[in-house]
Amino acid sequence: MIKRDYSEKRDFIRMTINTPAQVHVEQEGIAAQGVCNDLSGSGMLLTVNRVLPVNSELLVTLLPEDKSEPMFQARCAIARSLKATEDKCLLGLEILEVIDNKDIVAAS
Repeated sequence: MIKRDYSEKRDFIRMTINTPAQVHVEQEGIAAQGVCNDLSGSGMLLTVNRVLPVNSELLVTLLPEDKSEPMFQARCAIARSLKATEDKCLLGLEILEVIDNKDIVAAS
């Protein structure tokens, strides 16, 4: 069992990754660019270049700088959306489904 500080009550520990991300709101045809600040087994925190509505479902593709690593892609739902600056928004996402590497479509 992992011993954790009492302040960390999550089921999954968050990993700081600061990786470029592409976001697609499938039902509305909206695309956004951003950075995945942290990732856990059940969610992620993204900083994106536009405000997106809570409860929207997204396709998130993480784009690692080292091309030898596989991409990470997941279907997510926006649990929280906070305007960070004039042109940035923080999205708290719940991961609904991780897309298998063999099914990943390269983001364009």
